[in-house]
Amino acid sequence: MNARDALLSVEEVIRALGNEKVIYSFYLEFGRRLEVLRLVEEYCERGSRVLDVGASPFITSCALKKMGYEVVALDV
Repeated sequence: MNARDALLSVEEVIRALGNEKVIYSFYLEFGRRLEVLRLVEEYCERGSRVLDVGASPFITSCALKKMGYEVVALDV
């Protein structure tokens, strides 16, 4: 799955389970998250382990998982 499709597929989960703050964050930060995912897609091999630092609300982590990466999500 490519970066854009992976991020868009997380939207369903966010709308179903997220609160208003998380839903707002999804749309507000969409472009930034998409760019991060595209950089990972370009420079990291599928299946490799990726560390997502500052992961909450775990939107990027979920998208990375859908893209086929092994994700280690870290947040305080």
